[in-house]
Amino acid sequence: MLYCFQASAQYYTQASVIVWTRNFEEATATGDNSGIEKTEGGFSLGFGKRFNQDWSVELEFLPTMDFEVEKDNQKGHISMIAFTIAPKYTFAQDWPEENISLYIKLRVGWTKISGTDILNNYGKETSWTVGPALGVDYQINDQFSSYFDVGGLWSGGDVEDFDFFPWLLGLRYHFL
Repeated sequence: MLYCFQASAQYYTQASVIVWTRNFEEATATGDNSGIEKTEGGFSLGFGKRFNQDWSVELEFLPTMDFEVEKDNQKGHISMIAFTIAPKYTFAQDWPEENISLYIKLRVGWTKISGTDILNNYGKETSWTVGPALGVDYQINDQFSSYFDVGGLWSGGDVEDFDFFPWLLGLRYHFL
């Protein structure tokens, strides 16, 4: 059994860098859905509670930086803030070795999207968001683990319909 994956309740904090891959569908009057793909960096903070060897839940703060989109020589700006809660299931820890575990989680939350569409109409939209994620934990010692997590967040609104794909690489601190 891993050091931090004990049967008792356990709390942890996490911080990570994010590589965001986005596929945009501009909210234009014509409904042009040809999309723009863009990749940028960011950060994430979170807090988790482990209930047992298999189940935990995480609260995550997933913001994007303000970024520019351009299509047909027209420009716009978009930024997003997402707060999610993610039930997480950790698979058996026998494979591939004792200090590595695989997990799956489902992020459900709230987003606020701000910015301009390609037609430069400014707006703000709040919406629910949902998305699955797959990941791997690597136990470093009793208090630290690293993780890699990849998933998606899907939502929509008047400002922007979006598919965000966050790739997180981070560090967790486990309270003893």
